[in-house]
Amino acid sequence: TPSVVWDERFGAPGLDYFYPAVSVNYLNDMAVVFGRSGSEYAGIRYSGRRAADGAMQSSALLKSGTGAYTGDRWGDYFGIGRDPSDAQTFWIYGQYALSGDSWGTWVGEVNFDRTPDVSPPTFSNFSPLQTTAPSRSTPRVTAVPGAPRSGPGPS
Repeated sequence: TPSVVWDERFGAPGLDYFYPAVSVNYLNDMAVVFGRSGSEYAGIRYSGRRAADGAMQSSALLKSGTGAYTGDRWGDYFGIGRDPSDAQTFWIYGQYALSGDSWGTWVGEVNFDRTPDVSPPTFSNFSPLQTTAPSRSTPRVTAVPGAPRSGPGPS
């Protein structure tokens, strides 16, 4: 029978959290990406926990929002997937608010730093791809100049 293996409440007072996406790697490390807004423009944040630690880390910013979005739909555009070539790496993406009542999608890579194994986990991130959508139009994908690596990103 299915059972709950882990349950934790996460967040800060006065902020709104939405559309989480969660994935677990072969070591039972867990990563999560989600949107956050409130006293800040809607942006993308992520967190995680190593199986051995048992506690969520404080969230980190992947991409901050840069303006207010007052459109009639805010999408459920958040996702996460494991990198097929590296079982400890997760690809994450999410939606953030841009100025001018439009939004963008940002893709990043996160992984657990396991060196040395006694230190608390840290994340590294970068964004090799950026999708922006002018207000009410079809998204277009452009490469971010100077990205250290390009990759497939989640589908």
